[in-house]
Amino acid sequence: MMEIRLAHGRNDPNEEVDSWGFQGPTLLNVDSMQQMYGETYTVKFLTNAAAHVAQELTSWESWDSQTLQMTRCGNLIEAHQFGQPRRFYADMLIFHRNALAEVANAATHVRRASQALNLAIHSLQRKF
Repeated sequence: MMEIRLAHGRNDPNEEVDSWGFQGPTLLNVDSMQQMYGETYTVKFLTNAAAHVAQELTSWESWDSQTLQMTRCGNLIEAHQFGQPRRFYADMLIFHRNALAEVANAATHVRRASQALNLAIHSLQRKF
């Protein structure tokens, strides 16, 4: 699964940021991203639901049920939740999340929780 994270945020596109600014939204379940003519950037999501959540986080326009068009302001990406002030981001990180590693990590947590529960049950059984 791919994710897109927006970063190096500012509240005004003309603002000079001396620090890293603020983190923006993380968009999950990204299928692909396309750049057309250096002007238009679209993001396609794996599901309609993922596109809907991303649209709520960014206010980007829909191309279809799974694809959104990024809003740009000069060389910045604009993204804001509906009804919230406009925010602008200089950086975009695109990366692949290893689903197998996530499942293995979750299995480790479940196994540890199960072991702790078994110890608690055994301890309670000795008391009664």
